[in-house]
Amino acid sequence: MRHRSMGWGIILLCALVSAACGSGTSQSTSPTFTSVPLTPTLPTAPGGTVSATIPSVGGEITPSYLYGMDADDTAVWVHNSEQGTVLRVDPTTNKVVATIPVGHGLGDLRLGDGAIWVSNHDDSTISRIDPETNQVVATIALPPPTGFLAVSPGAVWVASKGNNVVMKIDPQTNQVVATISDPYGPSWMGYSAGSLWICNHDSALGVIRLDPMTNQVLAQIDIGSARGYFCGGLAATDAGVWAMLLDNTQNFDLGLVRIDPATNQVIATTTLPQSMVTDALAADAQGVWVAEPDLGLFRISPQTNQAVGLLPMTRGAGVALGAGSVWLAISGGTLLRITPAS
Repeated sequence: MRHRSMGWGIILLCALVSAACGSGTSQSTSPTFTSVPLTPTLPTAPGGTVSATIPSVGGEITPSYLYGMDADDTAVWVHNSEQGTVLRVDPTTNKVVATIPVGHGLGDLRLGDGAIWVSNHDDSTISRIDPETNQVVATIALPPPTGFLAVSPGAVWVASKGNNVVMKIDPQTNQVVATISDPYGPSWMGYSAGSLWICNHDSALGVIRLDPMTNQVLAQIDIGSARGYFCGGLAATDAGVWAMLLDNTQNFDLGLVRIDPATNQVIATTTLPQSMVTDALAADAQGVWVAEPDLGLFRISPQTNQAVGLLPMTRGAGVALGAGSVWLAISGGTLLRITPAS
């Protein structure tokens, strides 16, 4: 593997600290929320059926941790941060076909720009995996700590909550080309609707919309600061950005809000049972999937914005969508392939 040196320039998100950042930046008003019940009614319909079980995808992880996961039609990738490995599952055979050593520590995994990108918290590095060879072809050293990832056309993004910055990597050179200050705890990220969406874990500025070409803030979206709600997770599609509601006063996940990329406004709230453990989250145009460790895998309809199905598979610690299936990793080290209910 090759180690790359870095060079970067600090870009301050002036839209977050000064009104003089330009007329293109908008800030939403605080959304109106209906009362959130302590015990929401659970869906009675199944979310899908298990069509395959793949054992030993990296071994057991700490229950409060998540597997980094992503998938497409050719492969499912599962990152076990405690073992420092990435496993490749072939969806045509439902078997593990490669085990790839990476760095160690809590991290994330994303596909894009012809590679698999893995963040390694303890090593403060990003591993770049070539899907043609199943080998790490570059290791990018970053200022500690590293965190969640996102990939946009021509860029890989790394959130460093500990440093309150988001770093932009050029996949052509494996170099950091911009370091963007975000003093509000950047964590989960996603790319959709031509923008990078940043989940702020420590601030009323719940979600930031960033132009990935200019590195400028396009919108600051309040997802419920008046009630003490911050952002505890994020999944982005062109039709909607889904942010997990974190009750910062009690450290509970309460459900989701849906942000309309056309207006940068919260347009719906989905109530889910309270969870003290970070929920795994994935979304596409057909549905939103939330793995709640104590209850199971929820399916949320993008048409009604409500939970319409539940698969009672507990200890869910990672979810990804690909090859026409939902892939759920269980904290004991098992991967389930789920065919969504029609």
